[in-house]
This record gives sequence, C-alpha cells and structure tokens, in this order.
Amino acid sequence: MYKFGTVKELNAINIAVPEKVYQETLSIATMLDERFGAERDVEDDEGGFIFIALNNSDLSYFTKNYVELNSELLEYVLPVDDYLNAFYLYGYDYGISLFLPASIAPDFMKIQSVNDAKILGA
Repeated sequence: MYKFGTVKELNAINIAVPEKVYQETLSIATMLDERFGAERDVEDDEGGFIFIALNNSDLSYFTKNYVELNSELLEYVLPVDDYLNAFYLYGYDYGISLFLPASIAPDFMKIQSVNDAKILGA
C-alpha cells in the first residue's frame, strides 16, 4: 500500500505500479500541491491524499481507517490501465483518490467505472 498527498511524498517512495497509474497519481499530487500547498498536512489540512491499495488487505485497511468503499462520498470511479481510481469527496476542499487493481475491486466499482468513463469522456 502507498499513501501520499504531495509530489515530495511521492518522490520519497519507490512506487511499483503501472506507468499510467504513476502518471495519474503524479498529476493529482501536483494539482493538490498547487491548489492547497506542498507543505500541508495531508491528513488534517485542505486537499486530501492518494491511497494505492495493492491487495485485499490494503483495501481492508483503507475501509477501516478512512471510508467504506460504497460510501455516499464516492463521487466517481475511472479506469486507469488495469486499475481503478475511486474518488471520495469530503465537502468541497478534501478528497481521497483510491487507486486499486480492477481485479480486486468490488463489482459495483467496476460497473460504476464503465458508466463514469462514458459520462466523463475518459
């Protein structure tokens, strides 16, 4: 599992995910840095963070510590290579992007990713 909210935090870890997933997480971290500050506390300040779950144990950790996967906070799910990006929005200034392999995603996320990709043109 990986968790980071800034480009600096991302650069400090050796992340083992497909290149397209890495580029998407880098883009999100860059946007969060620009909008909310690169020195923010990603847990408590505005902005949010990126969480990459690599297996079911990581998903259990995520749901235990952050949010249930099928929460009303789930805004969208988009495919990124063989992964899904599930975005949870808390108000207007804090969100969590959860990346997970599609192979371990619950069925509702797989279905939602197809629908959201059509709607959002992804």
